[in-house]
Amino acid sequence: MVRTLKRLWNLAEEFPRVTLAIALAIEVAAAAAISRGPHGASLLQIELGVRDLVATGHIHSTFLPVGYPVILGSSEWFGAHLGLGAGAAIFAVQTLVMVLIVTAARGVLMAFGGSARFATAVGLLIGLYPEYVSMMRSLNDTNLVLLNLLLVLWTLLRQRERGTWRQAVWTGAALGFGVVVRPNLLLMVALLGWAVRGLPRRKTLELLALSGAAFFMLYAGFTGVVHGRPFYPHNGPYNLFAGFNPFSEEAIKRNLNAEDSIVPALAAYGIRTRLDWTRDPDAPGVADPRDDRYAPFYVAESEAFVREHPGEAARLTLLKMETLMRQSPSDWLNEETHYPLFKQVAKRLVVLLLPCWILVMVLGRWVPAIRPSGLVVWMVVLYFAPFVVTNADPRFRLTIEGLVLLDIARMAYGVYRLKAGSVNRSMLDFCTPTSGWRRTARDGRG
Repeated sequence: MVRTLKRLWNLAEEFPRVTLAIALAIEVAAAAAISRGPHGASLLQIELGVRDLVATGHIHSTFLPVGYPVILGSSEWFGAHLGLGAGAAIFAVQTLVMVLIVTAARGVLMAFGGSARFATAVGLLIGLYPEYVSMMRSLNDTNLVLLNLLLVLWTLLRQRERGTWRQAVWTGAALGFGVVVRPNLLLMVALLGWAVRGLPRRKTLELLALSGAAFFMLYAGFTGVVHGRPFYPHNGPYNLFAGFNPFSEEAIKRNLNAEDSIVPALAAYGIRTRLDWTRDPDAPGVADPRDDRYAPFYVAESEAFVREHPGEAARLTLLKMETLMRQSPSDWLNEETHYPLFKQVAKRLVVLLLPCWILVMVLGRWVPAIRPSGLVVWMVVLYFAPFVVTNADPRFRLTIEGLVLLDIARMAYGVYRLKAGSVNRSMLDFCTPTSGWRRTARDGRG
């Protein structure tokens, strides 16, 4: 058995494209198997956007991002022309997203200097991660946001390595698409500075301008076509108030999400509202907490709460950090199985993934082969920051776990190469200030 596996591993090195094709086929097979199970709980806010798009050709509300509903609604429309039902068409798109996740994860690890077979194996491991596979049965943007993060990381690494105008455009486009899906990824724009660090000033400005132009054109074009004019989602004040009001702590502890605190908090101020995700937030005749008219009130009251109750605000911030690390009520962990021991172990392992990543980076102080990636660390920090400031939910952590798995594999690969006596310098040192463009410029490719 061991000899057979070793032979297969050697063949994977000799035929990397065939190995990738097999990995993608395994991913599709896993999707086909999961499609026979019951559908999981879907986010009503996503269903609202999809219904609006299918019925009218536009998404009229500016409250939420439109990226994921557009992808689902478009798949439903194309599926109808191909004779596919709405459910089958949407599941096909969910499968495509998982296939692209495997491919993008492979590309990222190869950009870090990993071998093709190792990168393919890790990409497939992430593609078969139970949390992500189970998400395919529901309308949930977790998998798509992971794909966005991988694309942003991949394009940043390639821009750092090549420093070309074409790569700058791809990086800006990846960021633009990411913000269309999840607005808080706007903070990732700051990482463009890492990608051009060390370049001459003129070239730095040119590449940043190209990335910015690509970002703006994709984002403005996408939202403009879908809504009728470009816009940035208006749910920021709503989420901020959810996280900082007198009812936030109770709601977070009860639901692992503070959104249910908004209606009672408004009622305490004498404002009667009713939240219903099955209807448009701008529907006339109904006082809805998502209405834009409440945005100035949300910002003012959130600021007043933090100013007047700094201790409670600090406690809420810590509680939101804790909530992000709590066990998510995902489908695969809640199903009745015949393996209760496996289920209990799996629950704990999933939650421990992020702490294990941090532990591995700490060990890097004593194990020279372990080199934490500053770029990945900053991506994780910038991703979590808005949720800690506004509203938290364990499902937000699930997105980042694929990136964490990939980075743990990258560091493990560095240890393996060191022990094998063939350290890949790009693998260990790519994210240091002396690498990237400066290296490629000496090779004549800058």
